[in-house]
Amino acid sequence: VIPHSVITPDSFIGACVSLLAVIVTLAVGSQIVNVMEVKSAQRKYEEELKTALEKIQQQQVQIEEEQHRNSHLHNCNIAKSMQDDRQFGKACFYYTCALYEYMQMKTQLGNEVYIFKEMHNCLTKKDGNWKIPEKMQAELRNVDQLLRKTPNYHWIKGQYETLWLEFQKWMN
Repeated sequence: VIPHSVITPDSFIGACVSLLAVIVTLAVGSQIVNVMEVKSAQRKYEEELKTALEKIQQQQVQIEEEQHRNSHLHNCNIAKSMQDDRQFGKACFYYTCALYEYMQMKTQLGNEVYIFKEMHNCLTKKDGNWKIPEKMQAELRNVDQLLRKTPNYHWIKGQYETLWLEFQKWMN
């Protein structure tokens, strides 16, 4: 057949090589398209991840703010309860803790005036229980140090230090 055929071995090999070249070109092209699609999807997922991360960070800030607010209100309630039970030393302890939590809040409620007024009311009472357990005294000193390091401490420094000195007289 070969001696009588129009197709020579060289043209047959050339056709096979051309066909293989087309197949390889299609395969490489499809890989390039796949890589571009993967990069596009990766960019999309990175943007979604960045958005989700920003949202999580905002939620963490909100949770921290709510934690300080709740702790502040909780300490105010306990202090008021101690004050009603005439345990003025413990009431002042909890008011100080409430003030510390208040100073850490980003959006402040304006209750520092209430806290100072109630602490002053406690400090003017000569009767009642002023005994503070040693563990609470250690924690109170720690809270006092942390409170003094808050960024907005300078706004309450005058009122706080006056009450703190008076409170220390009662503790000792």
